[in-house]
Amino acid sequence: MSRILFIGHGKHLYEKAHWAQAAINDGYEVGFAGYDDADYAQRITRSGLTYKSIGSRPEFTGSIMSEALFANYMEEQRTKLCRVIEDFTPDIVHIINVVHLFVATAIIDHFGIPSLTSTTGLGFVAQLIEGKNGTHQHLMDALKDSCDLSRGMVSFQNEDDVDLFTERKIVSPERAIIVPGSGVDLSLYPEVAEVIDDETLRVTQIGRLSRQKGTHVFAEAARILNERSNVKYRFDLYGSVNRREIDIDDFVGEPNITWHGHTTDVVTDAILPSNIVCQASTEREGAPRSLIEASACARAVITSDIPGCRQIVQNEVNGLVVKPSDASELAAAIDKLARDPHGRQKMGKNGRRIVSDRYSSDVITRMFSERYQQLA
Repeated sequence: MSRILFIGHGKHLYEKAHWAQAAINDGYEVGFAGYDDADYAQRITRSGLTYKSIGSRPEFTGSIMSEALFANYMEEQRTKLCRVIEDFTPDIVHIINVVHLFVATAIIDHFGIPSLTSTTGLGFVAQLIEGKNGTHQHLMDALKDSCDLSRGMVSFQNEDDVDLFTERKIVSPERAIIVPGSGVDLSLYPEVAEVIDDETLRVTQIGRLSRQKGTHVFAEAARILNERSNVKYRFDLYGSVNRREIDIDDFVGEPNITWHGHTTDVVTDAILPSNIVCQASTEREGAPRSLIEASACARAVITSDIPGCRQIVQNEVNGLVVKPSDASELAAAIDKLARDPHGRQKMGKNGRRIVSDRYSSDVITRMFSERYQQLA
């Protein structure tokens, strides 16, 4: 029986457990290797999967930018991962998130194991490539070396991310593939018609409250509509808050704006009660789950014209695409959909079809199954 070892952060591994389950259904033996995270490690082991720690999670900020400290950290992580690989003896390694290439690829190359790396939201790595965090040549060199050493395939969630890596010659075009997202189980996201309330129209943004996610843009659009529109709105925010970027007191408590915090039932609490779901991100994304989940539930969505978001939302098909960081344009798009319930419902149905055809768990796991067969 062939073995697949998934490597990544505990949270990411847990969220991708359906990939592992699909591999098990295909006859593979599966193991997980992740950073110290007792909560997610317990969740994974309770589901019957093995979870081996490879140490603390790397934070590519502050002192880790030092070349000497980075080298020491990588050596420590690789030593721990080497023990895991020697113990599990995988035939394929699937790395979750391109950041973990820094740790894994030298070991993978040493053992001669074929690999697949799945990028998610590129975050720090995209900023590194684009020079937004300053020049850190040792990290760029490590990234290029890691991609070269992996000798495997790298899956990206959208075409813009492929272009970023191939045009900078970090990954060769023949090794880059697109797998658009993590996959959603459509049975958990019912296609339910929105509730039309003549009194109030609910607009929701789901996800971490931060400047990157455009929380401030969403809040400013809410202010604009509260002042200028004759539609009675309710604006809801769901998610934890990055207090280094967002002062929640700046807008919570304003008329019709409510922050609900994190929810464990995003469908029941956030999506189904909404008429419109927004994702006002200001920086590139991979494949924003909130847009996919809202579309799966047949909600019209509004998002920014940036990588990752514009691939999911087709303008005037399953939602509207607006200029990033432009609260006035976002407000106009919300108001447009607010006054067109028939158009919203049509977009919602289109969104459900798009998710079923392109972003469902069945589609995504089938794509990975084909890649495992090639690697094995």
